[in-house]
Amino acid sequence: MDPISQGVVGATLSASFSSKDNTRSAVLIGFISALLADLDVLIRSSTDPILVLEYHRHFSHSLVFVPVGAFLGASLSLLYWRQTLSFSQRLKFAGLGYLTAAPLDACTSYGTHLLWPFSEYRSAWHVISIVDPVFTLSLLVLVLGCYTFRKSLLAKTALVFGLAYLCFGAYQRDQALAISMKLASERELEVLRYSTKPSLGNLFLWRSTLETKTNYWIDAIRVIPGRNSRVFKGGVLPKVNAETDFLNLDPNSTLKKDIERVAFFSDNYLAWHPSVPETLGDIRYAMLPNSLEPLWGIELERENPSKHVKMTHFRTSGSEKFKTLIDMIFGD
Repeated sequence: MDPISQGVVGATLSASFSSKDNTRSAVLIGFISALLADLDVLIRSSTDPILVLEYHRHFSHSLVFVPVGAFLGASLSLLYWRQTLSFSQRLKFAGLGYLTAAPLDACTSYGTHLLWPFSEYRSAWHVISIVDPVFTLSLLVLVLGCYTFRKSLLAKTALVFGLAYLCFGAYQRDQALAISMKLASERELEVLRYSTKPSLGNLFLWRSTLETKTNYWIDAIRVIPGRNSRVFKGGVLPKVNAETDFLNLDPNSTLKKDIERVAFFSDNYLAWHPSVPETLGDIRYAMLPNSLEPLWGIELERENPSKHVKMTHFRTSGSEKFKTLIDMIFGD
């Protein structure tokens, strides 16, 4: 998730296991330690834009890396808490903070290498958006209260709220998935994969992707407890066909290998951009949940197969799209 959410969740767990005298230290150490896992974004290359995608949420987000992250956080805290806390206390707070980073990221749709080095599987549970202001601001208020009044009870309250919110996200995901499966049945589709992901900043509007042998069917599904569900139809995108679309590419060329790397990162949810030629898009994400235009993609230069692909972003936001998103969530 975003850095503020990561830090606040780390502070929440650390402070939940602190005494009154150490509450403020636990909040700060937990907050800082939870951010350390995302230092993997510094692993990048000026010539290979895919490198940062491969290593973000990789080994630093593995559960086996938690002891290393805890030691780094505890060592970093020596700069300020040398006299007030023992190393074992700093290690405990840092470890609890760092421990939250990987599971929280796995709750999103991005994909996290929780089981590295035993498995390269990217865990993605699709229960919360990468940015969710309700989740983040609620926890932030409680953690600030915990820091101000030195009451770990407020941190424990935040922890219970956070877990309940994520469980609600899982419930909403399953409701949206059931509607998505019903859509597939009504359309008489032979579906290979179902996918429902929360749209930006909420748990009520979901992006549904139905994968058939040749196409992706995109829709937005609104599920709000106590209200009738609603489907906002999107459209159909043809799938990338590796056997025909890249028939003339050298399998050992940089371009072909980059396409394979991006396919792995996107969990093979790749399609040609509907309006930009020679651009492959990751259809898991879009500005609007029923849009066929991806948030990002890669440009292919077939005439230069020895060059790395170029990443392109299509984050064309604006008041109209924001208003449309709000209307889809709350409108009649």
